[in-house]
Amino acid sequence: MRYFKTIILSLLLLLCPSFALAQGTTATEKTIYLMGEVKMSSPAGQPYGSSVSLVKRTLMPAESKIIELVASIDARGPVKEYTTIFEIKGAAFTVKDQEGTFAGSGELIGAAWDWSGWKYNVNMLGDNKGTLTAEDTFANGTLMVKKSFSGPDGKMRVLFSEELKPISKAMYELLHAKLLGSGAVK
Repeated sequence: MRYFKTIILSLLLLLCPSFALAQGTTATEKTIYLMGEVKMSSPAGQPYGSSVSLVKRTLMPAESKIIELVASIDARGPVKEYTTIFEIKGAAFTVKDQEGTFAGSGELIGAAWDWSGWKYNVNMLGDNKGTLTAEDTFANGTLMVKKSFSGPDGKMRVLFSEELKPISKAMYELLHAKLLGSGAVK
């Protein structure tokens, strides 16, 4: 009897990993919090200044979405918050902001729901009409972003360079509450 139980146990141990692989792995919802500087310059390298971004990025595999809540902190004006929605279809995505100022599409790089980067183009629909082209890389918790903005005439006008580092949920909530009011935390 002991021999029979050992064989059954061995078979179960061998079959379980195969069964799990056959079923596929399901990524779970995950939220990361980032903060960092956004540097702006002319195409010739003349600095235009900088701002700070405070980001809450939620990956929602079950809904094939990513939702980003970005607070932009600039000394020249009030803190502005934007909600960006990525609709994922395989390695491609469409992107738009909830405020209706841009829409576009892009391509994801790397393993699904653990991407190492993405490229995209968006059309600015608001007051600042033009095209934003970007390439983002994500490694070791840091998000590096390179963007360029071209006006409706196709002429490149602004370059953006961002380095966003991970912060804790508690730090995000504290900063968000201070910047946008305690009732604004989402």
